[in-house]
Amino acid sequence: MSLSAKDEKDRTQLARISEKAEQINTLITDIFHATLEELQELT
Repeated sequence: MSLSAKDEKDRTQLARISEKAEQINTLITDIFHATLEELQELT
């Protein structure tokens, strides 16, 4: 999508969306790993 963006505002917004999506992905991965660690401690 960023390649087809016509103006700078669109490119900026798409970059921000991509950055936030990456942050969400990192948070979910961290939560997943923490949950796995907690499950291992319960056994």
